[in-house]
Amino acid sequence: MYKASKAEEVYEYIKKQILSGEWKEGERLNDELLAQEIGVSRISVREALFRLVETGVIRKEYWKGYFIREITDEMILEIVEVRIALESCAIRNFVKEASQEALDKLQNIIDESKTCLEKGLLVEYMLTDYSFHETIYQNQHNNIIISTMDNLQLIIHSIRTKSMGVGEIFYETAKNSIAWHQKMLDAIRTGDPDNAEEMLVNHLHVHQKEAISNLASA
Repeated sequence: MYKASKAEEVYEYIKKQILSGEWKEGERLNDELLAQEIGVSRISVREALFRLVETGVIRKEYWKGYFIREITDEMILEIVEVRIALESCAIRNFVKEASQEALDKLQNIIDESKTCLEKGLLVEYMLTDYSFHETIYQNQHNNIIISTMDNLQLIIHSIRTKSMGVGEIFYETAKNSIAWHQKMLDAIRTGDPDNAEEMLVNHLHVHQKEAISNLASA
């Protein structure tokens, strides 16, 4: 049976803290304190932090340490640009290859996203909502797209967490995302890859505008 290494355990711990919003942008990560808190060696913590630097969600400053990366307009523009390039190809593949099981899963994700939002489970909503995109790119044949998108997952989540806004703005942004996902699924069901790609690109462009707007007002 596969057993995760200590560095992988640290990686998953830090990932969970970031995704849950427990750690904020600009926050310094102390490898010595993390090692004590998790009960592992500093070497394991540093190995995990190095992996996270590669994902873009953490930055390293020499002689100062590791920090949660700050979200900027430029970062949002760059990430959305990359997402459009990769996910456009992924959704076209998905339309041609999708099983009924995968289509049903997308509908279940939309329904679960609505339920999380109605119950005020905002962290759960964020994870569920993004799994719509994950299901699409993970259920098509291009493994380069899968691995690249997986590596971008944390920075995408960080941008979404920061850019969703607060209070009523969060709820409106979330409702818009759910509505776009339903449009995408309806387009996928037509079996027309051009239509599905158009809905995806429109969705990501709207997300980009909302993210920059909400970031400015934060």
